[in-house]
Amino acid sequence: MNNNNQNPNSEHKIQKTYVPPNNPQSEQGTKKQTQNYQNYQPPMSNNGWTQGEIKIDLYQKEYLIEKELGRGGFGITYLVTEMATKKEVVIKTIKEELRERPDFSLIKNSFINEAIKLRACQSPFIVSVYQVTEFDNKEAIIMEYIEGTNLQSIIEERGEISINEALKYILQIGEALKTVHGQNLLHRDIKADNIIIRKPTNEAVLIDFGLALQFNPDTIESNRLWLTPGYSPLEQHQLTAKWGFYTDVYALAATLYYSLTGEIPIPAPDRIRRQLPSPQSLNSKISNKLNEAIENGLITDPFNRPQTVEKWLQLLTYKPPISSYLFFLLEKFNKTIIFDNKRNIILISLGILGIIILLMLTPPLCNQGFLPSPLRAKICSVSEVKLKEYNSINYEFKLQYPETWKIEEIRKNALQPWQLKFYSEDGKEPIMVIFVEELNELYSLQEYWDEFINLILNNGLEGATVNSKNPTLIKLKIDIDGKKFDHSAYQINYTENKNGELIEAMEIVTVYNYRGYNILFKGDKNDYGQYKSIAEKLIKSFEFTIPKHLIN
Repeated sequence: MNNNNQNPNSEHKIQKTYVPPNNPQSEQGTKKQTQNYQNYQPPMSNNGWTQGEIKIDLYQKEYLIEKELGRGGFGITYLVTEMATKKEVVIKTIKEELRERPDFSLIKNSFINEAIKLRACQSPFIVSVYQVTEFDNKEAIIMEYIEGTNLQSIIEERGEISINEALKYILQIGEALKTVHGQNLLHRDIKADNIIIRKPTNEAVLIDFGLALQFNPDTIESNRLWLTPGYSPLEQHQLTAKWGFYTDVYALAATLYYSLTGEIPIPAPDRIRRQLPSPQSLNSKISNKLNEAIENGLITDPFNRPQTVEKWLQLLTYKPPISSYLFFLLEKFNKTIIFDNKRNIILISLGILGIIILLMLTPPLCNQGFLPSPLRAKICSVSEVKLKEYNSINYEFKLQYPETWKIEEIRKNALQPWQLKFYSEDGKEPIMVIFVEELNELYSLQEYWDEFINLILNNGLEGATVNSKNPTLIKLKIDIDGKKFDHSAYQINYTENKNGELIEAMEIVTVYNYRGYNILFKGDKNDYGQYKSIAEKLIKSFEFTIPKHLIN
């Protein structure tokens, strides 16, 4: 393991600056003048874990403390080794001094809720959050340890990096931000210091979500005023401001500016009085188009800045629009097929009318039981089926299933995992089975897929036709005291030839707190089509639960 120039989950050389409320624009200078800031840092406490100490978490797993990686405004991060597996991971805890604040319960809930949100941010360019747990009745997050060097150190060593290399990293972090913003989260601390270049893949990974914030795009937020000079946009310097995805766009553009020039942009408040040097003036290799894209991302007025990461990335990867000639051909084709064919319009209108009549007749036909069971399952709305709840306290999940179905619970033994089987009212074979497998270490979803599920797909499905070996990312839910959070899972569909009979299957795979979960729905062509909509409803109702003492 390379320990040089890396500190994967900490805040490093460029310090966050606290702006006192009576002087919200007190920052001066650039990276080379950082020592001139009148920085305020909250009182530092020596309270923490010590090297060589062994900590036991809520799930009775032992961790050896290797070293402290760093302290930020809200947390302390440690490099640790899970004793049972010798796997290195990172543990983040809340700083002790924050526990004395009167609003600590809000800080604690935010810490847990945002960690759970980040677990749903599955991307090769985002540090994986494995688990939310406790040590000595104190909350902690267990995360992936990334071996590599942070981008800040690389640029300090070289002075700048090539345009192709910089764009590769920025596009990768842009993809990470799309995932983060998809969870309605803002990172608020994008900078070269918080990007690790992973070994040996040479991919950029976004770390340090200590300032990550769940936001409401329609409200004015009260700023906590923790920021990084040069990277933070003007709205982060203000006591109250409306934040949005454009807040992270500014910091990402500032990171590209620094990567290509070796200079951190002038702090946003100072740009009212001083002009920001263009990237091209500091690096003549930068094209006019790239220079314009960076400057657009660094517009001080947040509402004139590109409003989403996608829109700003489009400026970096600009492609010519569709040619006028091709547009003319497409328009002519549409007119020929649709507008000039009056007979098609009449047929389409009759079809729509028939669908409306069928929708009007469906509820009474379903409610009165006029339709035979297979046909009713195919055309009647799933909402017409009465559901009941199954809640597994031991395995931390709940779901809803038709009250006419039967369930069978099979306890785990040395040869098989715990299973929950669902049977229809007239079925002899289970329609759906949920498997829960105990794991001896923490896995991210991708790690679990690569090490377990791929082996089954490659070796265990003889005669099966897998539609795609690249799984589809879907979202399950976590229920925390009535609030719903996304939790990532993978879905794959395949057709299996079993004794000459074609079996359709849909499989959902995820991990949660030292367990692997596998939801399998399969049946012959008739059963699969008959119960597919109900099975999808069951999967949609599937929710993980979290121990209440973690949120009280």
